[in-house]
Amino acid sequence: MNVPFGAVVASAAAAALLVGLTALAYSRWMQGDMASDMVASQIGATLSAVSTTYILARTLYGTEKRYRRHPNPLLFWKSAADCAFSLVLCSQAMNATNGHPRAAAAFSQAMLYASECWFVLMSYDLYACGTNPFQNTKHNTRLYHAAAWGLGAVAGVVSYRRGTTADTNEWILGVYYIYVVGCVFCAGAFLALENQSQPRGGIKEALKTRGTMLQASRTFTVAYACYQCGLVLLWTTIVCLARDSTEYHVAHNAFNFFVGARGLIDLVTWLVINLPATQDTRVSLESSHSSDFLDVALYPEFNVALRKEVLHFTTRGIVAASISGETLSPALHRRVQLHLHELGMDIRFDTYYPLQFRDVRRGYHLDDATYRESFLSTCHERVGAGGSSGAFMFYTADYLFLVKTITKQERRVLLKMLPDYIRYLKRNPGTHLTRYYGCHAIRMYGQRFFFVVMGNLIGQISMHQFFDIKGSWVNRNAKASRHGGIRLSHVSSQTTPPGAPVVCAYCNCTFPSGSRQPCDVSIHGTHRPHRILKDNDFQRKLRLAPAAVDELLYQLDKDSTFLRDQGIMDYSLLVSVHSTQYIVDADSIHLSPNHRHANNSTHAPPPPPSLHRNTSALCYPDTAVSSFSRSRISDTEDGEPSPDLDSFHQTCRYSVHEDASTPLASNRKSSVDFGTFDHHASELTSPWSGARLLEKPGYKASAVVGPDYYTLGIVDMLQTWTWQKQTERWWKVYVMRQDLKGLSAAPPPFYATRFQAKLREIVTHPTAEEATIVGIGFQ
Repeated sequence: MNVPFGAVVASAAAAALLVGLTALAYSRWMQGDMASDMVASQIGATLSAVSTTYILARTLYGTEKRYRRHPNPLLFWKSAADCAFSLVLCSQAMNATNGHPRAAAAFSQAMLYASECWFVLMSYDLYACGTNPFQNTKHNTRLYHAAAWGLGAVAGVVSYRRGTTADTNEWILGVYYIYVVGCVFCAGAFLALENQSQPRGGIKEALKTRGTMLQASRTFTVAYACYQCGLVLLWTTIVCLARDSTEYHVAHNAFNFFVGARGLIDLVTWLVINLPATQDTRVSLESSHSSDFLDVALYPEFNVALRKEVLHFTTRGIVAASISGETLSPALHRRVQLHLHELGMDIRFDTYYPLQFRDVRRGYHLDDATYRESFLSTCHERVGAGGSSGAFMFYTADYLFLVKTITKQERRVLLKMLPDYIRYLKRNPGTHLTRYYGCHAIRMYGQRFFFVVMGNLIGQISMHQFFDIKGSWVNRNAKASRHGGIRLSHVSSQTTPPGAPVVCAYCNCTFPSGSRQPCDVSIHGTHRPHRILKDNDFQRKLRLAPAAVDELLYQLDKDSTFLRDQGIMDYSLLVSVHSTQYIVDADSIHLSPNHRHANNSTHAPPPPPSLHRNTSALCYPDTAVSSFSRSRISDTEDGEPSPDLDSFHQTCRYSVHEDASTPLASNRKSSVDFGTFDHHASELTSPWSGARLLEKPGYKASAVVGPDYYTLGIVDMLQTWTWQKQTERWWKVYVMRQDLKGLSAAPPPFYATRFQAKLREIVTHPTAEEATIVGIGFQ
């Protein structure tokens, strides 16, 4: 195993710190400057500092993915808190905190409370990931930081205000251990709930991963619980014993040592979590990560395995629901329950309004056999590609359908507007609204997950560029996509680090971010990462045929008005662009002197052959353009007459004084200022070689790259104007002081009006001359 140089240096420094501080504490103890209990505390704190430093170094500098795999990021921050606490104790050996004992005590309390909070959060996170594989880990981590460091800050402030007296210390210590006991009980409760919620059957990979993670969770919880219970027992013993007894001093020294050595438990936990996997497990996990393009720091392998299991039973349930729908009577069925018996599991699967959604499928000429066939083949999972909510989605093998998780509130919105939605689809065959073909729920791991089956708005063509248009402009700039989907994903993630795996927008292959690997399909010659651009990134208008522009704007206005009447907001227009490479005929390039920046030069009629005798790579302007005549300078660019020479003589008086006889030295000017032409007068009469023109020549293009096909559709149309959205708008306007009109969180009427105005900005009517051009392009 190759250990990074940074980790070696950090570990060596930590070992040197251990030896040095231990020797210092021992020396002071021998000299009588330090009590024995303080020596025990110093030794324990030094061991803790070394242990936590090792964890931090391996996490920051380690090259193996398992060191960044969840829940290692949570353990990293717990180790950081314990390391800071240990360093404060170590500093006491050097009298570094004697001048500020109150601040040092407050900081120590803050780190202790934060560390215990991270312990509980790790237990909760393992429970949450085990019962809900669609957890938004990135969002949860932000909440964890707020909870841990916020609670630590409160504890530190309280400790600082109460001072450092003996009675105060006893009170603070008592409250702390009550808090510790509560944390241990919470961790045990999460472990029991996690163990109870797990099914006994399932896919082999999910069973193996579930067992591994449960074992790690048990080891972590039990080890830390034993450690904290031992400390509580020692503290209780110290309180009960007499201060002058030998047993008291022994117990007090042991207590101080274990309090200082809390980082050792972090190291044990880290080693258990990062034990090298078996060959089968390693191959399975690496295959899973490479195929799904997961960020191991954000997507726990527990979630990955369970998501695959949910995907398996979801596809089975959709097929079974389609078969059972053929036998249903025409009576109204709001919900049909199915039970899937497979792999030793009994899964409940619900389908909502099956006959109504079947009517939608038939309206788009989709029979049940074709529908089932799409789900019987291997599906293409796109984990975490469902936007900032972290929704789970996958495509069918033929890329005709997209299945995506929704919330209970979104399901309620869809079913409520379903009658009006179906009626609208029937009356508007050209609508750009998302096509919903089914709504289902599946109960697994003690929870119920909701799904919708949608038509793929982009189709089966691999598009090259995507825009998510809402009409707002606050925070509507895209960043590089980390591991977005290929055909339909709404990712607004952080910038991709160099070397991270990303998906090529042209060939759908993975490649390291920042590399320039060749791509046979890309029109650029190299792999280009897939990105989802937003409103502020849309810098060029779509140019369509006049009839298509009118029809598109009319239909999108009707669609957004329908959503407004349903109380829907926060929807987007997904625009996908397919680009191609056009070969340019060099002989057809004609530059007009009066339209130097025109876009339609490649479509202008060819000039007479006499003006284009030169067919080389250099492109010279026409003779009429390059001839410097009075007719050319008689008018300015804005059409106003320019002053002639006679007018110049009438308005300007000047005189000429030849300075050739004056020595350069008289004015204290060097030859550098005036040049050295006195000795090279022959250069003025030497000929100029080659052909030249007044205007610098350019080069004829051999090919241009541009769009040739678009797809459009309205997506994410299940969000209503809830109190959460109203609170979000109030916070951003009155607290963050953001633009009121540019926020995505807006009432449905205002949102629809702004959305329609944005559509007219991004789509333009071509001019009369451009309307004769066949094709699609950017302005």
